Amino acid sequence: MRKTEIGITMLAALCLWGCGGGSEAPKKAAKPPEAVSGQTAAFRMYGMARQWAQDAQLLRMENFHIDEVKGEAGTAGAWRAVFVSPQLGRQREFSYAAAESKGINLKAGVFAQTPADYVASPQLRPVPMAALKIDSTKAYEVAAKESAEYMKQHPGAPVQFELSCTERTPNVSWRVVWGPSIGRSDYSVYVDASTGIYMGRSR
Repeated sequence: MRKTEIGITMLAALCLWGCGGGSEAPKKAAKPPEAVSGQTAAFRMYGMARQWAQDAQLLRMENFHIDEVKGEAGTAGAWRAVFVSPQLGRQREFSYAAAESKGINLKAGVFAQTPADYVASPQLRPVPMAALKIDSTKAYEVAAKESAEYMKQHPGAPVQFELSCTERTPNVSWRVVWGPSIGRSDYSVYVDASTGIYMGRSR
């Protein structure tokens, strides 16, 4: 083979390799967003709350059901919490969403609202994050065990979660609520968020 022909052959091969003739590693498909437990969401929001106030404590938290991310057995696609700073005398609302939700106007990630004045009340007491030892997934297990008959009579009923420390409960507790919303529910179960002990029912 002549030198000219060899040069042309090598040039064509290089062109094919450089223009996509070589194999490329397949791109991994983006992992779909996943619902998270209450404890996971709480600590993600707490990280931002600590940037706002070093003495931030959790006042209350609840979940949101969003169409973009389906939650089950103690998880949810979005959560909202209120943290307070006793030193500043202020409170601030935070949200965490696993994905952007147009239905309730939430962006993915952790976001904070404008701080507001905080007035202490015996009906709703703030607690340190160290008190939150039991996750919402475990609280659901305990509540479901105590609510087998109700769940049998109401299959498919949506479940809501509310975390707080009120006059009703000596410690911070999970309120596991069956119904379209906390305000419209006719049945709920309280689980101690520090020990995981069943505390009673409410209607």
